[in-house]
Amino acid sequence: MNQEPLDPIDTELAALRERIAHLEASERQLLQELSRMERIVDKLPQSVYLFDVQRRENVYVNGDLITLLGHSADEIKQMGSSLLPSLMHPDDWASYQTYAAQFSQLRESEVIHIDYRIRDLTGAYRWVRSFERVFSRDACGAVEIILGLVQDLTEERHADAERAALREQMIVAQSAALREIGTPLIPISQGVVAMPLVGAIDDDRAARILEVLLDGITERRAQVAILDVTGVKEMGERTAAALCKAARAGSLLGAKVILTGVQPEMARILVALGVNTSDFTTRATLQEAITHALDHRAR
Repeated sequence: MNQEPLDPIDTELAALRERIAHLEASERQLLQELSRMERIVDKLPQSVYLFDVQRRENVYVNGDLITLLGHSADEIKQMGSSLLPSLMHPDDWASYQTYAAQFSQLRESEVIHIDYRIRDLTGAYRWVRSFERVFSRDACGAVEIILGLVQDLTEERHADAERAALREQMIVAQSAALREIGTPLIPISQGVVAMPLVGAIDDDRAARILEVLLDGITERRAQVAILDVTGVKEMGERTAAALCKAARAGSLLGAKVILTGVQPEMARILVALGVNTSDFTTRATLQEAITHALDHRAR
């Protein structure tokens, strides 16, 4: 039995139905792929958005940005161009405007970023870092859509602030320890204290020497205070004057001040300054000063 030839119209309809079925299958596949990509973007630990440069509004935000700000996607979209002006910290707005002016000039693969503070639904400001690059251009080649990725820096900033505060506390503690080491007041015996000084003496350290010496004389009721300057470097006029001031102050509290380790340079400076040496006694070495002090106390 011979098969009758198909009508040309039926042939075209069959081919058209096949093409439609193929297109529908491709569409379903594309929709599935699009849904998968949307889920991936929505689950990213960073906030992702698409910003229409020409209309000045967001056209897409992912779930993380919604979580970060506390506003729904519809609320964010309704804010339109007022989103950033209303939520960004006032102190950051001017620098952001300068930054955003670059969007229309971005090259295809160029990525820029900026840090700023933005207010969430609770009213708290969160530090974020925003990265931007070109997502699409219009028919004329002008930048149309910007792809943005926002990273929450709040916890990192808080950790940095805590580390900085801890570092500052450590510096203060170390400085205090160094001051104590740099101006040690050593009890030799009942009524006798000694302060061996080493290194350079600047204005701050000179003030500390005076403070420690006077407090030590008062607290220990010292009759003799020994200032050993054998290890002092760069004995200039300021240093010599500071030591003489400490000796004079100690004598006013009733203590006999003994200066030991005086080198020729310091002796010349003391003479040149016309220092009244009646406020203190000098000895060549610390050992001689201690012997003299013990003899003085025994009288």
